[in-house]
Amino acid sequence: MMELQSTFDPSAFWLTLLTLLSGAWTGLPPGESDPELLRVLPDRVVACAAWSATGTGQPGGPGVAGFAADPEVVLFLDAIRQELARLQEQADLPEEQAELRRQIERLTLKLATRPGCIFVAVGESIENADQAPAHVRPFLRLRAGIAVNAGPEIEAILADLQPLLGRLPGAQVPNGLEDFVWNPELPGLSLSVRRVGDRLLLGLGPAVATEMADRLAAPPNVGRSRLQAALAHPTIGQPVSFAFIDVKEVVTAIPRFIGLQGQLAYNTARTVGLDGLDFALLATSVVEGRVVQQGLLATTGPLDGVLAFGAGEALRPEHFAHVPADADLVLAGSLSFSRLHAGIRSSLQKSAPFMVPLYDQAIKGVEVELGFFIQDQLLKAFGDVWVVHTAPSLGGWTGNGAILSIPVREPEHARDVYGRLTEVLEQAFDEAASEGLYRLETETFLDQTLYVFRRLDGASTATPCVCLTDRRLYVAQHPLALKAQLRHAARPDGPTYAAHFQADHTLPEGAVGLLEIDSPALVKGVWARLPELAESKSLEQMYAGNSLFPIGRIPSAAAVLPYVAPTRGVVTRGETGGFVMEVRNPLSSIPVLLLQAWLTSGSDWDFPADRGIVQEAAPGVNAVIGAAAEAPAPAPPPAPAPQPAGAGLLKNLLPDNVKGAIPQAVFDRIAADAAKTPEQRQADRLERQRLRRERKQPAP
Repeated sequence: MMELQSTFDPSAFWLTLLTLLSGAWTGLPPGESDPELLRVLPDRVVACAAWSATGTGQPGGPGVAGFAADPEVVLFLDAIRQELARLQEQADLPEEQAELRRQIERLTLKLATRPGCIFVAVGESIENADQAPAHVRPFLRLRAGIAVNAGPEIEAILADLQPLLGRLPGAQVPNGLEDFVWNPELPGLSLSVRRVGDRLLLGLGPAVATEMADRLAAPPNVGRSRLQAALAHPTIGQPVSFAFIDVKEVVTAIPRFIGLQGQLAYNTARTVGLDGLDFALLATSVVEGRVVQQGLLATTGPLDGVLAFGAGEALRPEHFAHVPADADLVLAGSLSFSRLHAGIRSSLQKSAPFMVPLYDQAIKGVEVELGFFIQDQLLKAFGDVWVVHTAPSLGGWTGNGAILSIPVREPEHARDVYGRLTEVLEQAFDEAASEGLYRLETETFLDQTLYVFRRLDGASTATPCVCLTDRRLYVAQHPLALKAQLRHAARPDGPTYAAHFQADHTLPEGAVGLLEIDSPALVKGVWARLPELAESKSLEQMYAGNSLFPIGRIPSAAAVLPYVAPTRGVVTRGETGGFVMEVRNPLSSIPVLLLQAWLTSGSDWDFPADRGIVQEAAPGVNAVIGAAAEAPAPAPPPAPAPQPAGAGLLKNLLPDNVKGAIPQAVFDRIAADAAKTPEQRQADRLERQRLRRERKQPAP
């Protein structure tokens, strides 16, 4: 019997889905908050995150509050928790490790649902750092801390934390954990725990928890830290959670933090213009029950270096004139490669002038290899705005059958560049075709030439294809979607997505990025296939040795749709540089997309015929593998080898008079081919191609 192999970790999948749906770490739906916890943060924090408590939901309420309290959703979360508990019981781990895993998961979920914050900072150099191993020394300057307002859960959290701390080598854990410090032999490494009322402070680094407690007890700082300045930005509302990275501090701290290697990394960052980044902030808030995420990527000045990539033309409704009006996914971005090229060269000129000739020489080498000029032909041929879309009228479905389009700016240059690129692709595919793995096909449709790239080993279901018209370059996931797009573009008076902006909402000034997902349509599409796919995937998990998940606990479409709204995200250029982002209803799509990816993913499991299924009395779970039962059942008699479905099904469907005229050897061959592995079929295909080539060779 073949051994079961799978890259799928069911425990990680269910834990991820539980985290997304239960609002852990995100404060959704919003519960109580503790703004005072932010006082524990150092003034020069490198990265930090904060979150409010997870609320209980509101039955019949709007958006995320109603979703969290829906009875079907509550039952589904309970089923996930039962599944996680069962997976822990079935895990082939020593009891001590299994108990440690349970303690960590239980403590993590408790901390994630209470108001808290976490930070990382870079401290000063420490004494005796040279006594530590070389690969550890850079990390000895890290300082990190977690602060949680445990509230009524404080005693339960301390009870869970105490045995975990007791596992540290040489740790002496006092009762109550009022003040705990663990100092291993490694210089600079220290773990400390302090309790201040109902607040729990954990610090990594010398005296970090004590410093956090001192800052919490001190009067509020009248100065304004960089984090406070970021949170005060007019685009940021009242967040229930946020994440902050001081990019400037990270870049400048790298040389001090890592040494010579850090200096090289810093010089590289300056060379490409990354030293122009200031900070990044992502905040989540709830407006009338709907989730809104707002982000900032601030810069210290105008966009330069690689940041000039986002300095192209702004998005306008006419950029979507070729997109069908029923598009359910639209992703657009203004990507200026010409400004990127100029920005990198300008940044090199400022920070490393000796690199400019080397950069120019590298560009010339690429031009010689490709056969056209990058600056004078390629970058002039195409525009800045790239659009990816799917639409039911094109045969697509929210991410399936995607089409990328790039506008043509100068048709003559575009034809020259495209012609040369297709020649290079044809040469590459001619070499690959000799191995029997790939094939390049051409097709003429509506006076346009389509290049279709096919992979013959069955490793991918996508069939990429490209086509250049006078107005756009199209790259599609498969030729059917591309042909439908060409037919749509040939109707100049047809409804387009451009009218969507004029009728519903306009694009903000300076928009350089757009994401719109018809989340209700996505939910309807996934739920239409959910019963069959969920049952199939659940059976795969059962045969792989996991429990049979009760798919009846999955919420129905009627339970999910009332709380789902279209997802819309826009990125705009800031007034003084940088970028501003806002995404409305982001969580309407993420769990559904995760579920869709899991349901439609391919299976790597082998289904042995000698595994039995026994019923178990545990509530909420229908069945488990017989091998997991406490008392092994007597081995059943060996079952006959199952006949592949292809031959038997075909033979049963044929009329008797036709069936009798076909030799049995034909059906035997079909059955034998169906039983082969993909590797065996590929080897047979290559052998047949070799024999055909030999037959085509002229006789001497």
